[in-house]
Amino acid sequence: MSHIDSVPAPRLLRHRVALTTIANLVVAATAYSLAVLLRFDFGVPAFMEKVFVRTLPAAIAIQYAAFYAFKLTRGWWRYVGISDFLNALKAAFLGALGLATYVVIFHKHDQFPRSVFFVNAVLVVGLSIGSRLIVRLMRQLPGEREPGHRKRLLIIGAGDTGEALLRETRQSLRMNYHVVAFLDDAAEKRGAYINGVPVWGTVARVADAVKRFRIDEIVVATPSASGAEMRGIIGHCRDAGVPFRVMPALWEVLDRKIGLGSAREVNINDLLRRPPIELDLVAIGKFLRGKRVLVTGAAGSIGSEVARQVLHHQPKSLVCLDHDENALFYLERALGRAGERGNVAYRLGDITDLPYMEALFAAENPQVIFHAAAHKHVPVLEANPVEGVRNNLFGTEVVARLAGQLGAETFVLISTDKAVNPSSVMGATKRAAELWIRCRPGPTRYTSVRFGNVLGSQGSVVPVLKEQIAVGGPVTITHPEMRRYFMTIPEAVQLVIQASAMGKANEVFMLDMGEPVKIVDLAHDLITLSGLRPEVDIEVVYTGIRPGEKLYEELYLEAEQAEHTAHPKILVARHRPIDIAAFEAQVEEMRRAVDEHDRDGVLELLHRMVPEFAEPRPRASWSQPMRVLDVLDRAEADGSKAS
Repeated sequence: MSHIDSVPAPRLLRHRVALTTIANLVVAATAYSLAVLLRFDFGVPAFMEKVFVRTLPAAIAIQYAAFYAFKLTRGWWRYVGISDFLNALKAAFLGALGLATYVVIFHKHDQFPRSVFFVNAVLVVGLSIGSRLIVRLMRQLPGEREPGHRKRLLIIGAGDTGEALLRETRQSLRMNYHVVAFLDDAAEKRGAYINGVPVWGTVARVADAVKRFRIDEIVVATPSASGAEMRGIIGHCRDAGVPFRVMPALWEVLDRKIGLGSAREVNINDLLRRPPIELDLVAIGKFLRGKRVLVTGAAGSIGSEVARQVLHHQPKSLVCLDHDENALFYLERALGRAGERGNVAYRLGDITDLPYMEALFAAENPQVIFHAAAHKHVPVLEANPVEGVRNNLFGTEVVARLAGQLGAETFVLISTDKAVNPSSVMGATKRAAELWIRCRPGPTRYTSVRFGNVLGSQGSVVPVLKEQIAVGGPVTITHPEMRRYFMTIPEAVQLVIQASAMGKANEVFMLDMGEPVKIVDLAHDLITLSGLRPEVDIEVVYTGIRPGEKLYEELYLEAEQAEHTAHPKILVARHRPIDIAAFEAQVEEMRRAVDEHDRDGVLELLHRMVPEFAEPRPRASWSQPMRVLDVLDRAEADGSKAS
């Protein structure tokens, strides 16, 4: 521990204020004295010596007051920047004006040379900024490092993030690195030097740079790069054969409090990165601030992120409801670790338990409800359709009906792209829930929001693939043409909340998730990020499409017309009206079938309620496990090209 680290914070603050005050007084006195000396070529006449002595205290006091007015008495000198330079200019002008006013009023008969005002102002700027730059320079000089080899670091990205990383490696004694070169594709940067470090070439020359500069490690400092660009960068880094890491994206820095020095391992989010989502924070603030909010399924992947982001907008209260005791316990801990504050209640209960939900609504009287509770695993619900309908349809009915009865302002059903032309019980139950929501009368505004798979959610494809890679494979994929839409959890929830704050009642919103991604490509990326080679170190096996799965997901039905909204990433589905009375009669039939645990009756009614519900029709049958090489052999034998 250094001497400064051992000084208590209040004492350290007093020392800093005292030193800053003395330094500013010295700058003011020195600038005025030098201005007078320079005006008379260091031969000050006798009359001016007397005037100088009489005006020096006033000049110091006036200039210090100007420093104070522009916050130059409170800044940290080690962090001097452009704003300090501009403030110094303003303080110098104000000080010169104040000194001139003082001289005119009190010393107008003393033949005071007017050029002193100008020279004094120039010197004030030079001395005040110069002294601060010296402190910053001393701060940035390499300190005493721990003994041993300093890793030679290559930074990809010669922008603000890369420059900030360079500064931090030089200032922090804990970062035992020596930055030797930058790489950047911007033509105007190549050949330039950033704080003495060359921008040596393009990203494609990573392997050459590693050999030339004997690089030990690479850091990718391009947080604004797209997913396609990141895949190219990571490919070059992998080919170079040295360890590499990536700087966090902006949302990670803001949401997770990650510092600039916290370069981390590359993950799949980096390879699917899209341009940042711009939100209408004013509209969202009006929608949530000061409201009583309920999140069902709050301990799940989506629900927990909804709860976290809702808290950012200062609701009056937030109720987090979930039926999983352990998950609810971890949610409370997670929100506490993240520093979230607010009136938050954690409630353990089942959305299908009507008496419990009535008591909860009576006690909390929520104004905004985000309904994220649902059974979501396709194969599980194929085997258990009765429970799928009980939870996904009738659980939604309980929550939505209570919202209307107690006059909630907004009810948001978090739906899925699997509800479009569903081929599974899971998708059909979510579509039925969407239809039930459409039948609700006002004044509560009922809204549904559809989106696809989210990276890293519980039970989703990415964690499963990671587990398989961790044990050495094989990686199992159902079909080589299986494609899915993907979003990160934060961006999906941001758009859900944005969609919830817009539109009219009984609308279905879809999130623009970009282009669908092949699951096999996702698997190859994950294997590569683990430092392994697909089909060499980790085998890829095709197991066949599971019950209820389809190759491609869709965002809207043929009967729906997708229209753009005010937000470029959110679409709204304009749909045909439905026969509400007939649909509600089918719901009552379904209720009896569920109560009687009539599996066949439930499936028959589900097909009647959701006419688009059909069995998936894959392009080919893959009923037996098959390796990628077998697929290529079969394609070659057929004279066709395998994708």
